[in-house]
Amino acid sequence: MFNSPKLLDQVRNLIRLKHYSIRAEETYIGWIKRFFFSQSTPPKGYGNRGFKTGI
Repeated sequence: MFNSPKLLDQVRNLIRLKHYSIRAEETYIGWIKRFFFSQSTPPKGYGNRGFKTGI
């Protein structure tokens, strides 16, 4: 079975690909974690499209 990278790993990879600072990476990851913690829908229901367009 094909295992795709988890959402936060995908975000980290994209941020590093764009050569953002480590502090920017930590901030984005923190925002995403807080967003999902406050939501009742699991992250799989959101997809990656919104994150890729926002970064």
